[in-house]
Amino acid sequence: MNKSINLYADEVHKASLGEPEYYPEIDYACEEIYKATKGLGTDEEALVLTLGSKNTVERCLIAYRYKEKYGKELKELMKSENSGDFGFLTELLSLPAPQAEAKIVRKATKGLGTNEKLLYPVICGRSNEEIQMLKKAYFERYNKDLTNLVSSELHGDIKKLHLTCLQGMEEAYDPKYHNASKAKEDAETFYKKGQGKRFGTDEQALFEIICKSPPQYLQMVDDAYVKKYNNNLEKALEKGLHGKAEDAAVFTLGMKLHPYETAAEQIKSTCAGMGTDELGLSCAILRYQHILPQVMIEHTNLFGKSIADRISSETSGDYEKLLLEMVRVAWPDSIIGSNEEERDQTMAGIRNTQGEAPYHRAADEGDLDALRRAVNDGFSEFLHVADSNGWTPLHMAVRSGHPDIVEYLVREVGLDIKQETNGGDSTLSLAREHHGDEHPVTIMLWALE
Repeated sequence: MNKSINLYADEVHKASLGEPEYYPEIDYACEEIYKATKGLGTDEEALVLTLGSKNTVERCLIAYRYKEKYGKELKELMKSENSGDFGFLTELLSLPAPQAEAKIVRKATKGLGTNEKLLYPVICGRSNEEIQMLKKAYFERYNKDLTNLVSSELHGDIKKLHLTCLQGMEEAYDPKYHNASKAKEDAETFYKKGQGKRFGTDEQALFEIICKSPPQYLQMVDDAYVKKYNNNLEKALEKGLHGKAEDAAVFTLGMKLHPYETAAEQIKSTCAGMGTDELGLSCAILRYQHILPQVMIEHTNLFGKSIADRISSETSGDYEKLLLEMVRVAWPDSIIGSNEEERDQTMAGIRNTQGEAPYHRAADEGDLDALRRAVNDGFSEFLHVADSNGWTPLHMAVRSGHPDIVEYLVREVGLDIKQETNGGDSTLSLAREHHGDEHPVTIMLWALE
């Protein structure tokens, strides 16, 4: 990756600039929410189906549109109608993504003491663009500078890390500047300021290297560090830091080098030990929903358990239903199967292939609607994922003989017909092998060559 990933969809970035584009489904959702909260009592099931079933883009548009239609902030409505873990999650869902995270920051810093475990996943390891969006959202909502808040709430090394992250200092990747020689130099600096420093650790120097480095270059630094010191940057941080500062620094590094795995570990951490951290779980599922398909694969690979299964075992009631609906939107039944047996089979396949995306199955079975939904929901990049054998969804569609899927993946999604599998098979060679020269898929691929 040339830069840190965005957790917000592109449309959320656009809406934050005051350019939301509404469509009939958004107005309909607003009307359903209004009806669910009108009169005595609240229809929680209707809220689960309406708010929980929307992706990050749709919820952002609903939040803006509801106030336009009914003259009241949706968040204030949810606060007055609901309570407990379910209530707080509906409040988060009723805000545009940057404002929802601003509210999480407020929650983490309000009252006696600061909840660092809730705070650092919001601020650390974020892209420059989203750090600026978060700072703007916090100021607009609470009339206070986020940097000043962090300065007053945190102390020591963890304060240094947060303030460094808030600068949004990640450099644009330039292969001429971010080269092997510089990576070796930064690896040596990282050692001299950390493990190799005789008295204490220069934490600020370590944090600046991590925060300034674009992910692709930071991986080069990590590789250079391993080659020279037989240790990686994560282990170096663990040896030089302690407590919450260590946790936050390792998290920041992880969000740059392996963001989906790090997000999966963050979700798991909310369910570790005695009891469940419902607040942390709500915030994590909300924050990562846009990238949840990738995170779900990593979670299953790491822990042998789906996120949905973890939610079901740790929560209950309307709160559980709302979380599960959010997960279902990120990974719909049409992709992973509509019953428990199909889901188990798909999850087992993911564990075995290490990296096979759920859309391989959709392409193999000719489910064009599922692929279109993936693109509409902002997951088109997921359609380019190859499994451990080098097969993309395009190879699957070619082998199964689905000309409509092949045409869509090539013309609309931009998959490369010349990309070969690990076995050296191109899409054309697969088509000829499985269907002959007269099949529509083969003829189409000849024409596209």
